[in-house]
Amino acid sequence: MSKSSAQLASHGSTLAEVAHEIGHQMAAAEVAIDEAITRVATLMARVPQARMEADLSATVGQPVFDHMGSTISSLTSGRAEMVKVHRLLETLRRELNLPVISYGDKPGGPAQITSEATPRLRAVAP
Repeated sequence: MSKSSAQLASHGSTLAEVAHEIGHQMAAAEVAIDEAITRVATLMARVPQARMEADLSATVGQPVFDHMGSTISSLTSGRAEMVKVHRLLETLRRELNLPVISYGDKPGGPAQITSEATPRLRAVAP
């Protein structure tokens, strides 16, 4: 048993259980980032509408709009970093020969995954 496996066993958790927990936490973090982007984008769309409804000059609220744009940019960068983390964890999952936890945003996935299905998948050039 490797040192990390022994440490996990001493805490009453198996590697698969810990990986499962990490997978669910990862999915929750990804959803939270997407929800934040959606909420800020919705707010950002509402600000110019409110300005027009109030018949105010386009200069009113510009700093607010600028900062919301920066917020969207930061959230988008954070999302890109989480995608990198996701890919690294997927590589680690394969190296440790752990089962797939979910596909997309929902737990589970196809009822049965076989090793024969994997070779049929091909990367497509952008």
